Amino acid sequence: MPVPAVTAVPAATAATAITPVTPAARSASPPQPALTAQPALAQRLRAHLQALEHGLLEREAAARLLLLAALAGEHVLLIGPP
Repeated sequence: MPVPAVTAVPAATAATAITPVTPAARSASPPQPALTAQPALAQRLRAHLQALEHGLLEREAAARLLLLAALAGEHVLLIGPP
């Protein structure tokens, strides 16, 4: 039996601190950021990806993972020839 999703409500309504999320609320799309900033961000990510791919032979997936790790603030260890 699946556990229903819950959402927090302000503390002022302490009697109903947790309310179930309706299926209609689950299907609603989250608010989207301003569309004007997305092309610039995509262009900057492509430039960083090209810089990471420079010097790597047939390692496009590894370069993408390097970029993902850098954005997430995580570590990456690459083993093997470039």
